[in-house]
Amino acid sequence: MRDDIEAAKQRTINIVNNHQRGFTQPAFYILVPFNDPDFGPVFKTSDPEEFIEELRTLRADGGGDIPEMSLSALQLALTSTLPVSYIYVFTDAPAKDGHLKDTVLGLMEYTKCTVSFLLTNALTGRRRRAAGDFGNELYRELAHTSGGLAVVSQRKDIFELTSIIDETTHPELVTVLQRESNPDHRDNAYIFPVDGSLRNVTIYISGKPALFRLTQPGGTSQLSTQFSGSLALIKRFGDLTVIHLHSPPDSGEWELFVMSGTPYSVKVTGRSVVNFLYDFVQPFQGPHPGLTLLPGRPMAGRESVMAVTVPGLPQYPALQLQDVALIDTRGEVLQREPLGSISGDGIFLVKFRELPGRPFHVQLNGQSEMEMKFRRQSPSINTATHTTLQVSVDQSIRAGTHGNISFTISNRGHSAHYTIDLRDDHYLVEFQPQRIFLATNVTMAGTAVISVPEGTQPGTIITLTVGATSESDFAYNIQEVTVVNQVPDVTPPRCTVLRREGCPQVGAGWEHCGQWNWTLVAGVVEEGSEVVTLFARDGGRPLDRLQVTVTRGNATRVNYTSSCCTPSISLWAVDPSGNAGRCSNPSRSASRASTVTLSSLSLSAICLALLLLHL
Repeated sequence: MRDDIEAAKQRTINIVNNHQRGFTQPAFYILVPFNDPDFGPVFKTSDPEEFIEELRTLRADGGGDIPEMSLSALQLALTSTLPVSYIYVFTDAPAKDGHLKDTVLGLMEYTKCTVSFLLTNALTGRRRRAAGDFGNELYRELAHTSGGLAVVSQRKDIFELTSIIDETTHPELVTVLQRESNPDHRDNAYIFPVDGSLRNVTIYISGKPALFRLTQPGGTSQLSTQFSGSLALIKRFGDLTVIHLHSPPDSGEWELFVMSGTPYSVKVTGRSVVNFLYDFVQPFQGPHPGLTLLPGRPMAGRESVMAVTVPGLPQYPALQLQDVALIDTRGEVLQREPLGSISGDGIFLVKFRELPGRPFHVQLNGQSEMEMKFRRQSPSINTATHTTLQVSVDQSIRAGTHGNISFTISNRGHSAHYTIDLRDDHYLVEFQPQRIFLATNVTMAGTAVISVPEGTQPGTIITLTVGATSESDFAYNIQEVTVVNQVPDVTPPRCTVLRREGCPQVGAGWEHCGQWNWTLVAGVVEEGSEVVTLFARDGGRPLDRLQVTVTRGNATRVNYTSSCCTPSISLWAVDPSGNAGRCSNPSRSASRASTVTLSSLSLSAICLALLLLHL
């Protein structure tokens, strides 16, 4: 693995440097090494030079048997990063901790992070005989669910293969199409629209299709044997084919016709300021009733509500959004509903009479200028469940104390045996997996204990995942618990804007807003702890979360940087006890608003997370 690590390190350093020279620097970087029996710790920084220095320290040494702790490292990355981030796993070994599969699946669905696996000679020869096909299939399943790639390549190709990271971490990356091949047909045609806002269009074919043909709207075609043709540049990395359309691509409907007798998948991406975010939501009551995010999967066969936001929409006033479709992995439309009412926060609400019982992608459809089709698709796969799983736990707990966790599981489907498991990313939960039988409409209750050791840093966030797995169903519920001070803290942090640097003055149709950044410098003062979390919000929708260490009682300078593509957002500072202070201007005259506004990334602040096998 030594050569693999060195090649991956050098390519990653190049990518980080390229992001610094451009205007697409991630909010922060994460590095999680792993081997056997160790994994972690998580190294997290917003300073690219610090990340490069930490990356250089990684060496290949030691190691136990062939399988490694890859899923444990992946769990750490998923609980340490922002939603909608990109995670890349480098390894040549199968997972030793396959029992974490459901926990990782739940975290990937919940965070909507895209996870890709770059596998060098994975499980070939001696390794394949030792582990069978489980390793590759597990990685492929995880990548498939999250919308990522699982690429098996030769060691000599690792440096060029990692160029995929550079291509797939751009903040304006959007997915236009993602499909699995139909094994009942050798020949399959994939039609995808290219609208006027799309550029840098790339097609990924995972697997080894025999032949394919690419055709543009005017009828001109290019065969798979033409690596440098009139329409695209074609490259192959192991079992991955990458097709880069020449820029600018013709607007209209393109066709990819694939001829193959073996399974494969197709993914079409591009760059655009117009994308969409979605979440399944549920109503909540109280003094200020409204909608809140589901902590797990939505229920199959029942009415569900989806909240949809479309960053970048104001830049294209001629774009008419029409509906949201739920499609299966081969492109069949399972349900289609029109976009509903839009709230003052710019959130569309879509009501589905009932959700399908099989996995689905979410697809946003519309019509752009000159009646051209517009399409964006979720890269990740959603699955509804027939099992309700409710969890009750205190949202804060003091160091040196215990907390109780209670849960109820109800089976709304066919009678089944379930495995119940509770896990957290700090290994503080005292619970042994249980095997139970639940008949239809039967509910089971259970409890567990979480113990936080003395000396645990206030502000530490513990991510708890409760899962219920049967042969045909899986439900999860994810909760976050924050460690707080022994003495109650009721004073919110003070956050004052020290300097703001805005975006160029441009019109609403500016297509290249991602080339510029909005930067803010704030001073944060916290009296009760040494950790403060900054939250950026777009109306009622959370966009970004960044935890910073502060000097108690003294002002700490905090930098916040993001792109110029989306509407203004507000910034809040929250301490571990839940006290929140909104960042304000130094002076609060009547003629000047006291709320700080900045522009965010087109989706959320992008995080680049790397997991490297460290033998």
